[in-house]
Amino acid sequence: MNPVFQYSRIFLVGGPGGVGKTTLSAALAVALAEGGHPTLVLTVDPAKRLAQALGLKTIENSLTPVPLANGKLWASQLHTDRFLDELIHRIAKDPDQEQRIFSNPIYQTLSRELGGTQEYAAMERILEFVDQSQYTKIVVDTPPTQNALDLITAPRRMFDFMDTSVLNWFSGKTSFVAGLFGRSTHLALKALQRIFGSHFFDAFERFLKDIDGLQAGFQRRNFELMRLLRSDACAFLLTTIATEERVKECSLVQTALTDESIALRMILLNQFEPEPPSLTDEESRQWPRAAQWWAHLAELHASQARARDLLLKLKTPLVTLSRLDEPPSSLTDLSSLGAQLIE
Repeated sequence: MNPVFQYSRIFLVGGPGGVGKTTLSAALAVALAEGGHPTLVLTVDPAKRLAQALGLKTIENSLTPVPLANGKLWASQLHTDRFLDELIHRIAKDPDQEQRIFSNPIYQTLSRELGGTQEYAAMERILEFVDQSQYTKIVVDTPPTQNALDLITAPRRMFDFMDTSVLNWFSGKTSFVAGLFGRSTHLALKALQRIFGSHFFDAFERFLKDIDGLQAGFQRRNFELMRLLRSDACAFLLTTIATEERVKECSLVQTALTDESIALRMILLNQFEPEPPSLTDEESRQWPRAAQWWAHLAELHASQARARDLLLKLKTPLVTLSRLDEPPSSLTDLSSLGAQLIE
C-alpha cells in the first residue's frame, strides 16, 4: 500500500466538479475497508448510481453500513441545512442562550442564507468523527470548489464573520460582510431590515447580545481544524483531469495550501486516455473510419500525456487512473478502482 494511504488517517479528496471526485472517494473508502481498516466515507451529494454501487438504496445523513463481504465501511451524506444549529448546540454557553439564538429571526435568516456553509459543514463533520476510534480511516468527499482555500479557510471565515463582520455591518461597513460570505448575506440582512422596519436595529442588537461569547467557540474550532489539517494524520488529495486549465489550477492549489502550511500529499489524475492499440497499414486501408477514430484517440492521448508531464513538474506524488468505458456500478467495480488508487 502507498505510504500516504498506509500512515494517514483522514483523506480530504478535493477538486472541482465533474472530475470523478465522489467516485474516487467511494473507491478509496472501499479499498481501505477491504484492507482491514474500519472506514467512514463522508460524501457531499452522491448520485443515485453511486449509492447503488455501494449496495445502498440511498445514502443518508446518519451512518449507513455498506455491505462489504470483507471489511467494515460506513457511509454518510453531508447535509448543510442543519449543521449551524448543531454547532450552536455544541458551543452555546447554556440552553437558554441556545434557544434565544434559534428563535432570533436574524439568526434564522442568516443560517439559511449564509454563504460558505457547505465547506464549513464538511470541516465540522471531520471534527465530529476524528475522536471516534472505531474509524481508523476517514475519507471526506469535499464540496466541489475551484479554490482549495474555500474549504480550508471556511472555519476562519466563520469565526471572522461571527466576531467582526456583523459588527462591521451594524456600523455601516457593508462591503466587508459581502466580501466574506457573499452578497447573499448582505441582501438577506437588507431584506430583514425592510421586514422589521424601524424595529430592525433592536432585533439586530438582541442578536448581537445573543451570540456574545460564541466567538471563542468558533475560534477554538478553527484552531482544532487547522492543527488537524497541518498534521501528518491528514492527507489532502487533489482530483483532476489532464487539461491545460486543470494543470494551472493544480499549481495554484498547491501554492495556496503551502501558504497555509498544509501539504498537498497526492494528485489523482483521473479519466486519463490510454494509448490506443496500433493499426496496421492494411487495417487502416480496410477501415478508414476506424483509422480516423484511432488518430483522434492518439492525439487525445498525446495531449493528455503533455498535461501529465506538466503535473509531474509540481513534484507531488501523482497517481494516474485510466478512463473507464463505464462508470463503476458495483462494489466490485469500486474495489478494483480503489486497488489501483492505493497500490
